[in-house]
Amino acid sequence: MNFKRKRFEHFKRFELRKDQHIELAKICLDSGLDYNSSIWSVEQLDWVDNYLKFYKVGSGDLTNFPLIKELSLRNKPILLSTGLSDESEIKSTVDFIRIQNSFYNDPKNLCLLQCTSMYPIPEKEANLKCIQIFKKNYNCLSGYSDHTIGIKALTIASLLGSNVLEFHFTDNPNNNSFRDHQISLTVDDVKKLKELIKE
Repeated sequence: MNFKRKRFEHFKRFELRKDQHIELAKICLDSGLDYNSSIWSVEQLDWVDNYLKFYKVGSGDLTNFPLIKELSLRNKPILLSTGLSDESEIKSTVDFIRIQNSFYNDPKNLCLLQCTSMYPIPEKEANLKCIQIFKKNYNCLSGYSDHTIGIKALTIASLLGSNVLEFHFTDNPNNNSFRDHQISLTVDDVKKLKELIKE
């Protein structure tokens, strides 16, 4: 079996079915919480849209213009992760969204997330200065999608003016060798991060 096939089957085990997404969305909404899922396709968008207040586009889809166009026509705030992208790609996507719909000229309706697409990354690779650069260059909200270990980078991102902090979460970082657990926060980590941000 080749590497790509093994990788596909590995991730397929974690995939939620449509009915599981909807059940999870209803649990969140009934509990007074927002539900969100990164949008990967127009087909997914059609059945999940009713449960979303905003759209999150993963780094791998920043230049997926058919999907971006569909999202931009629906008048909901968009969060764009920028991992794997260079400055020209980010600018092209922001310009494309705003050409589709003037709704995104309002800074509060578009957010760029600084992201370095490695798992895990050393803190020095977080490139947190981009949080301020995005706000200045694109007149939008900005935030940080974290792949470091611990909460230091997230705390600094908050100090630099992040409007959004995105991170992985786990109940136990030691119960699995899967790399996402290394970069995931626990309940105690999240509580500590909230305390530091409040301070």
